[in-house]
Amino acid sequence: LKNFIFRFCSSESSSAKTKPSTSAKDEIKKTIFLPQTSFVNHVKFSERGLLDQQVSTSGGLPTLYEWQREQTNRKEVFELLDGPPYANGVVHTGHAINKILKDFIVKSRIALGYRVRFRPGWDCHGLPIELKISKSVQFRTIKTPFSLEIFVQGKSPLEIRALARQVANEAIAKQLNSFKRWGVTAAWSEPYLTMDSMYVSEQLRLFAKMVEKGIIYRAFKPVYWSPSSRTALAESELEYNDKHTSTAVYFRFKASYFRRFCGGDVWSNDPLLLFSR
Repeated sequence: LKNFIFRFCSSESSSAKTKPSTSAKDEIKKTIFLPQTSFVNHVKFSERGLLDQQVSTSGGLPTLYEWQREQTNRKEVFELLDGPPYANGVVHTGHAINKILKDFIVKSRIALGYRVRFRPGWDCHGLPIELKISKSVQFRTIKTPFSLEIFVQGKSPLEIRALARQVANEAIAKQLNSFKRWGVTAAWSEPYLTMDSMYVSEQLRLFAKMVEKGIIYRAFKPVYWSPSSRTALAESELEYNDKHTSTAVYFRFKASYFRRFCGGDVWSNDPLLLFSR
């Protein structure tokens, strides 16, 4: 123990001797030219929402969409279709990538003088919302003579739809608020929702026209079905082999650019695009 304390104290004293003084640090800093900025390096989590709102407001982003739509002397209309996100939860990185990339297009077209029409939307149909409801309430299945009806704690299918609509509306409100905070330029006052009666009725009209033209017909075809989730399965879900091992192929070709990387290996799971990489 005595030897250990001696070695520890000796190492501490020797490191203290080699440690540069405060004045020496200041002299070294003078020789380093770093960019000076008034931006805060790290924003507290509690202040992020306020900062997003401040950036959006000071830049006039909330009124940008309406302003450019009112400019009738601008170029022809540029319309961007919004593939809608699903209304079953809060936003994540995928939402950010999707909406911000579209916002690049919208704002660049506005800068080029176009009148942009970008109407956002939400997909409110499908199994994920029903599955989300099933996590909060207990399912029990009752088989009727005509079909297989699902009841949630004694609730009818109409009541289940009301629950699904409530879940969708709550998710839409949260996502819309996040998109606004990000400064995304769109017609936020008039989004389209796939659960609106007008949207559904228009879908039915288009479906009827497709039937009249013979595009839609009835025939026999095997459907892979999942009894547990009560939904159809893709062939890839059944044919995928978990034990499959891919075989790598090595080949060489002459590189005209980036010669400093010559002799290195480049691997790709898409060989058709290998030459462009």
